[in-house]
Amino acid sequence: MIVKKSGLNKEEVEKFIEILKKKIEVVPEEEFIKFRKKAEEICPDPKDIPYFVLALYLKCPIWSNEKKLKEQNEVSVFATHELIRLFEIS
Repeated sequence: MIVKKSGLNKEEVEKFIEILKKKIEVVPEEEFIKFRKKAEEICPDPKDIPYFVLALYLKCPIWSNEKKLKEQNEVSVFATHELIRLFEIS
């Protein structure tokens, strides 16, 4: 799906994933699981609870174009167009 949507070929996507793996830090579940209950209370869509758990733990926003996720005031949610404007990307 990434190859199809990105316009990159398979090798380019695999290279990109390898770069990402070097930049990603895996956080053990026991460090953030305490935020699960709060995430369940505030998350407007049950399928997005894991993202809210991590956003609460990391004290960071979520990048999503799902308008429904903005139906709460605990976690900031930015749509793509908002990030483009925020970072002055053209």
